[in-house]
Amino acid sequence: MKNFTLFEHPDGRKEAVKTGFSWPGFFFSGIWLIVKKLWTVAIIWWVLAFIPVLGTIGCVMITFVCGFTGNDMLRKNFPKRGFEKKATFEANNPDDALAKYYKENQPS
Repeated sequence: MKNFTLFEHPDGRKEAVKTGFSWPGFFFSGIWLIVKKLWTVAIIWWVLAFIPVLGTIGCVMITFVCGFTGNDMLRKNFPKRGFEKKATFEANNPDDALAKYYKENQPS
């Protein structure tokens, strides 16, 4: 089981972020950063991607940063985008964490 932090946006959207290493962040850094709306790091990654030699080293370094700290970056970014931290759950995957949240927060 992994730990997931659940965030909720005022419009009702919910996101669960795993604690620990981000495999998608590691393997697909450039695209992952854009999809997850981590704009500053994404711009740095893409600028470095087009600089020969230095770009390769920089992109590899950012790839490791995304793997090891990507989920931490997400947890820090969600409140900036209007999300509120709601809970932390032990779950097998993000959908399981969301299901546990819904189960605990059903209207009586």
